[in-house]
This record gives sequence, structure tokens and C-alpha cells, in this order.
Amino acid sequence: MILNNFLERVLPRRFFQFYVTCRTRLQTRYYILTGCFLPTGYYLPEDFWDPWPEILKEKKKSEFSTLIKKIFPKCKELAEIFFYLYELRESKSKNFLSEYTSILGEISFLHCSSYSYKQWQFLKTISAALCLYKLSYICRQKAIENSITNKKNDIPYFLALMEQEDYKSAWKVIKSMTLINANIKKILSSYYSLLVNKKPLEEKKDKYYEFIEDKDVYVMGPVFNEQASVPNNYITVRINYSLNKSIGMPNISYYNGGDGIKVVETGIINKLPQMYFCFKESKVITEIKKEKQSMCHLCPEIYVLFPHAVPNMLQIILIDILSSHIKSLTISGFSFYLNRIYNDSYLEFSTYLNTADDALKHKYNYWISFAIHGLIDNYLFVKRFYDKGLFKIDDNILCTILDNGIDKYLEKMEQQWA
Repeated sequence: MILNNFLERVLPRRFFQFYVTCRTRLQTRYYILTGCFLPTGYYLPEDFWDPWPEILKEKKKSEFSTLIKKIFPKCKELAEIFFYLYELRESKSKNFLSEYTSILGEISFLHCSSYSYKQWQFLKTISAALCLYKLSYICRQKAIENSITNKKNDIPYFLALMEQEDYKSAWKVIKSMTLINANIKKILSSYYSLLVNKKPLEEKKDKYYEFIEDKDVYVMGPVFNEQASVPNNYITVRINYSLNKSIGMPNISYYNGGDGIKVVETGIINKLPQMYFCFKESKVITEIKKEKQSMCHLCPEIYVLFPHAVPNMLQIILIDILSSHIKSLTISGFSFYLNRIYNDSYLEFSTYLNTADDALKHKYNYWISFAIHGLIDNYLFVKRFYDKGLFKIDDNILCTILDNGIDKYLEKMEQQWA
């Protein structure tokens, strides 16, 4: 109670509301008390995203401008630029990609030097919410440049140095962070050790890590080819595994927030055979029967590595599994949302959307979800680990996506989702 009263006095109102809403989540307190920026999508007003589908469908330019200025009052031209680009894309012009790319260099706000790191990150999110991924990437790079220029010994500066592979300076930043939480500092140090030293930071004293130690681990993503063969001696990992008879039972299953709650509340977890269950929240584990808790594992809270995005499960799995001294890690069945079959089932247009308006709203909701999750940040995160040789790929499509690089990925994302 004392802490709440203090925070209510010193924090901006929307930050405090977020803290109260999510106070049971330990990482939330870490973010606020250490000054680490929250993911953009979470500290925007609750009603910010809701009217987007209707506004864009009706092309209500003035209302769109009001929405942008509500958060970003100094950028008077933003709404006009974004709306113009949106209309250009929705015209379904065959030359959209070339026209859009040529316009990017002429957008004046991209040359503004007065915007802060947080403002550039906001622009990144807004651009992605309109499915303008090339523009989003430019804004993201501007945010990194801002961090490098200002040289604040904070988390964004550390992440910017790591991305530029200035590891010596990055380590100095970690050493200088005397006021941040010890757990956050450990995550940053672990991330540094994996990319620079290609080994875990320390020995993990945990049954789960002992289980995968010195083992070959094989992670199967949502578009894994079920006809493919996995060596019998490999430890297999799936995401959100349930009682699905059509796919093989893994040794380990990682669950995101919603699916983790579902398998516990519905009692599915009690019907599943012996396997390790990895959850993102400790609260879920405490609600599981005691005989199952010994096979439960709490995922590392790597949100600090994504200050203006939300990591997907693959990113969490990478950090978690590589934190043990495994023999090898192989990944297959991930497409970064470029797999057409998976995309169609993900959008579920044909299953419950009755009208074109429903489909439109559903589409924008997923664009916004992609923006908040920061698919560009997630892609680059995995690619850094891939380029360092920290895992192998048993998937030609995934291999091509990562080998082609960020520019091709942005182009493909706009082609798929625009």
C-alpha cells in the first residue's frame, strides 16, 4: 500500500494505472521502478486502437488526425502522411511498393533531429499498425541512432550498442547500471554472454535445465511439417501443445499467456502425460496440482530486451534453452508470419466472420497486434542468434527468410499483409 501511494504521486497517471492493473506481474514492477520503457501498445490510452478499423474504412481523415495528435501533438504532418500512404496502399495499385518506397526518402519528419528515442519508437509502432513495415523499420533505426548519440547508460543504449556489435561499450554500460534490479541485470548479462561468448552466463540449478543439459534439442514451430522426421534421441519442444492426436507428443511444451491459462483452467494439463510444461507466469504454476508442479518451469522474463515490443514465444525459447549447456539446438516450422497457410488459419476469416466489416475489423486488429508485438524486433532478435551460429535450421523456408535479410522480410510482409 505504501508503495502504491508513492507511485501514484510520482508516476504519470497512465503508467500508474498500468501498474495497478498488472501489479501481480513481477516484470511490470521491474519496468516501472527501473525506468525501463513499457511496450508502446500498453501505455497508450485504452481507447486508442478501437476506432481504427471504422476510421480507415470510412477514410475519416480528421478523426485519424485527432487520434495521432492525441499522443503526438508536435507532429502535425504525421496524420496526413500516414493517411496518404494508407490510401495509396488501399488503392491496390500494382506499383504500390515502388511508389511507397520512393516516397520514404521525401517524408520530412524522417529527417527531424529533435524527436526523442521514445517518439521514434512510437512512430515505429504506428507505422507497423498501418502495415507500413519499411517505414516502421526506418523509425526503429532512428530510435537506435538517438540512443547512440545521447549515450545514456540505460537499457535502450545497451541494446543499441549490442545491435551495432559494439560489445566493449555495451559491457561498460552493464557495469555502470548500478540502480537497476538484479534480475534485469542478469538477463542483460546473459544476453550479452550468449551473443559475445556463445555460452550461458552461469550454471543453472534447475531440474528443467538438467533435463536438457548435454542434449540435442529440436523446436517445432506452428508450421512444422508433420511428415518430417526428427531423430529419436532428440528432446522435442512444441508451443501450446494440447491433446491433439494429429501431432506427436513432445518432451517439452511452452505456453503463451492465454493458452497457458486455458490448459490449466480446463484441466487439460492433468490429462497430458509426463512432459515439461513451461509457462510465462508463475501464477499459472501455483494453480496446478502439486504432482504436476515438479514438471513445470517458469520462462525467463526477457521483456527487458524488447523495450518497445513484446517477444513472441520463439524468442523466449531461444534465451531459455540456450541458458543451459545443451549439445545442440535445431529449429523448424517458423515463418515469421510469411506462411500463407498459417496466415489464413491465423486470421480465421472463413470460420466466424460473417460480413466484410467483420473481416476488415479483424484484419486491423491483427495488424495492431503485430505492431505491439514488434515483428521487426522479433525477426532481428532471432537473426542475431542465427548469424552467431547458436542454433541450426531444419527448414528451407525459415532458412531462406533469415538468409534474405531484413529488407526482403519487410517487403514480403507488406506484400502478404497489405
